[in-house]
Amino acid sequence: MPVDARLATGITDLDESLITGESRPRRAGPGDTLYCGTINLGAPVEATATAVGDNTLLAEICRLMTTAEQA
Repeated sequence: MPVDARLATGITDLDESLITGESRPRRAGPGDTLYCGTINLGAPVEATATAVGDNTLLAEICRLMTTAEQA
């Protein structure tokens, strides 16, 4: 996923290991939140973007890691 989004249509399995560290895929359906950096392992889906660029969860994690490294 290139952006944070809300799943509009479809059901799929997501690899969220970059965000959560969990190696087991998560099933997602309509209304579920999708995060930037996750990988769609299943069927094509339609999603509505909720955050892009510096406003994504992945960007926030990067900011927190930078702060922690500097502390």
